[in-house]
Amino acid sequence: MHFYQNQTKYFDRLLNIHNWHTAVALCTFCIYIIFITVAYFILFKSSVNTLLTPAKRPHDQNFVSKINNHQSIILTDTNTRDLLIVTAASAGFVDRLENLIGSIHYHEPHRTIIVFDLGMTNSQRSRILCMTNVQVENFPFDTYPSYVTYLQFYAFKALVLKEAFEKYRWKTKAIFYLDAGCELRSSLDPIIKAIKTHGYFLTGQKTFIINHTDNQTFVALNVSKSNFSIGKYYQVAACILGFSTNHSGFYKNILYNTE
Repeated sequence: MHFYQNQTKYFDRLLNIHNWHTAVALCTFCIYIIFITVAYFILFKSSVNTLLTPAKRPHDQNFVSKINNHQSIILTDTNTRDLLIVTAASAGFVDRLENLIGSIHYHEPHRTIIVFDLGMTNSQRSRILCMTNVQVENFPFDTYPSYVTYLQFYAFKALVLKEAFEKYRWKTKAIFYLDAGCELRSSLDPIIKAIKTHGYFLTGQKTFIINHTDNQTFVALNVSKSNFSIGKYYQVAACILGFSTNHSGFYKNILYNTE
């Protein structure tokens, strides 16, 4: 019995020593965490945030500053009627769409932006609708052939322009289309001037039409492929283009026959 009591006292003393070391370790760990957190907020937070800010978006910080300073944007009919910006996005491109809208808000804050919904979720659509000067249109997939639903074929692009022209031609002087993955870096004044002068705005590429066009396309358009083998017939970028709503030839000769 005496031996048992001695053993019990020994283990109790050992357990108390163990608990004491555990308590000290926990307190030390908590103090360490508090120290690291305070040091981060005092010394490193601003530097880390600077590194995390995308370098390719110089307008972001200025635009956030503008919002924080509560600078209001006053809309004018002259600015909204001379050019309408159109884009389109599916669920997978909403993050890039938000960046595009942000860049437009910074460089062209008075512009109306029409977004054609190619398959956004309800929450994404609601978030986009909360943005200033943004309207969302449902793209009518059911009125076009089923292959248009395969977005990787990009058949929707010309049809988005067609839908925008037919619905907004009397509400604006020009339509300017940008892919959701694009980003505005300056004013659109030079582009507006080009559309007013020529009736359209296109950006050329370094690839030839003849090298990237299926033979059936030439047949469907009733043109000879050989006509494009003479001279330099370059492709134009489908991600950025504009046209005057008074330029009926653009609609009749290109958009109207895209179905």
